[in-house]
Amino acid sequence: MIEPTLPIELNPSVFRPFAYRVLSKKYGLNVQSTALEKLASYVGRRFGTKWKKDPKTSAFLDAVAKLWKEQGRGIFIDGNGVTQVIKEIIANEQRMKTKKSKALQEEAEPANSSFTDATTYDNDSEDIDWKMFFKVIDANHYTKFAYDMRRKIFDYFPENSSKLIQLPGKDDALNFHTTRLDLLRDRIYRNDIFAKVKYDSSEQSKVFNQTQRPKHMTSVKNLLGRNEQRFVLFGLVTLNSFGVWQLQDDTDKIELVLKQCIFPTETYFVSGNFLIVDGFYSSAGKFHVLSISHPPAEDRPTTIDALAYLDFNWDYSKNGKIDLTMKALTLKQIKQHNDHKIVVLGGNLYLDDLETISKVRKTLQELETELAINLKAERSNDVLQEATVKVHDRTIAIIFNGPFISRALTVTEGSSLNHMTSSGLYKASFDNLATVLEQFKNICEHCKLVFVPGDEDPWMSMVTKNSNSIWPKMKIPSVFGTRLSRVAKDVVWASNPCRMNYLSQDIAIVRDDIGESLKRNDFSYLCELSQEEIEKAVKRNDENRYSETPFVNSQNLEIDRLTLKENSDTTIFKKITRTLLDQGILSPFVNKTRQILPNYWPILSVMPLPDCIIMSDSTSPTLSTMYKGCLVSNVGKFYDNGRANYLEYYPSSQTAKMRVVY
Repeated sequence: MIEPTLPIELNPSVFRPFAYRVLSKKYGLNVQSTALEKLASYVGRRFGTKWKKDPKTSAFLDAVAKLWKEQGRGIFIDGNGVTQVIKEIIANEQRMKTKKSKALQEEAEPANSSFTDATTYDNDSEDIDWKMFFKVIDANHYTKFAYDMRRKIFDYFPENSSKLIQLPGKDDALNFHTTRLDLLRDRIYRNDIFAKVKYDSSEQSKVFNQTQRPKHMTSVKNLLGRNEQRFVLFGLVTLNSFGVWQLQDDTDKIELVLKQCIFPTETYFVSGNFLIVDGFYSSAGKFHVLSISHPPAEDRPTTIDALAYLDFNWDYSKNGKIDLTMKALTLKQIKQHNDHKIVVLGGNLYLDDLETISKVRKTLQELETELAINLKAERSNDVLQEATVKVHDRTIAIIFNGPFISRALTVTEGSSLNHMTSSGLYKASFDNLATVLEQFKNICEHCKLVFVPGDEDPWMSMVTKNSNSIWPKMKIPSVFGTRLSRVAKDVVWASNPCRMNYLSQDIAIVRDDIGESLKRNDFSYLCELSQEEIEKAVKRNDENRYSETPFVNSQNLEIDRLTLKENSDTTIFKKITRTLLDQGILSPFVNKTRQILPNYWPILSVMPLPDCIIMSDSTSPTLSTMYKGCLVSNVGKFYDNGRANYLEYYPSSQTAKMRVVY
């Protein structure tokens, strides 16, 4: 018979020596006073008067230490952190008890019983509800993460999350640039060209060092006194207040001379980019650049592995990390629903324009018809019986991209019977959409409706007046869509940009005219070499390919033959895609071009690369391309030249199709 435990109020000073022997001497962790109070309180309640002799007390502290180290929380145990760890330990114990009880129940059942065990996510089962893993993640969620440059990992702070807009602090702007520099530099060193030299005596390392000859990046401060020597630098390239181009890293800055620099034609180069430059250091203290390139992007699994499987979206989390078992289950589930599609309407969806509303009604009518046929087939279970009947793909979400009004909101001093306020007109636009949606019951009942704001949407547009506002844009206040929320079952007011998670896929949704900004601020025109000189330089680079590994000698960094630039839509869209993904951020500009809130930078980051990026860029071609395993699609404008454009994304096959409604 198990003796009952008598809870006690354990004094932290009495518990301190015991905690020191386990946590400090055994695991090298330092326990703060707040954490000691939490631990003493829990041990006293849990193990009672026999806490010192009970081996479960030591086992509990072992579990706390192992879990703390597994989550990478550092060497100092604080009160808030140990509270979270204790909750996770309790949840794991309850889960284990549930497993044991179900196992005993299965053994008690007769062999011919028709009883079927309830599916749990811990078992290798495919019967999970996909709706539980289908959600939109707002920008505020990503304020919970902070990068520790010393330990090279991200820390998770759940207390940082807030529904209110958080203004950046004095250190946020500095941390924004240093964090990006550190993350990109680590990513570069994982590339074969810049992989560090292996110093062990194995034959494999000798062959690697002789054949690859990894490039070494030099810090700016180490250039002093090394005149007329060639170096490879990496840092932030900007145009300073004196009109001089400079490169800056975490040690110093240096002036760049770009007159003889060869710019690759497959990417854009704008002020605010982190770039790799190859050239000579002169006695005048300037760096003469010969070639320049973006840091090469890497695929999603490699980055996730380098970041210790941290789950940024908090979907398949197990102690803060990605639960690989859950990830495998959702991956199986996504292949079963190959008929699911996400519909994305184009940008500039002016709800105050009658022609736009008419096109929205026609588009929704087509989707309603397809959805009605699909749901009828599911209910009657005739999909396998009647192969001749074509069942349409099922729409699970419709994304509306702003701005939702043709002119920016203004401050109105007052109102009368014949004059509506600016915000009143804005609400009336969503009421118009609600009137249209009332006609389509299946869409309102079975689809997730997501609204992504644009530059003219409240409230920042009242100040910027149709110009670029601060990024990221927070979600539209739900007060404007009260009628819309009554009509539709699932309405989501998202930020811009935002993330959508569908089972195992991470989808980034962006509404911004990025292409126009990249073209307008590109500084590749600074090259003063003629076409013949460029061809000779490229030829010399090819001749030295076998004698010395050139600066750009892989598919990621290869400089093309620099013939006349192609103005095709495909080339332009690939340039935009490579520039964004190589930079690892959706806004690779300085604040003069595009102001951002630096404390919200994780929502703008594309490291690791998402499975899909859906852009709504009215200034770029409406195309799709795959780069490093990431599908990038642009839906463009919604209403253009008398036709409505929208995009259909199929998560199971990771493909996208453009649709047109006339």
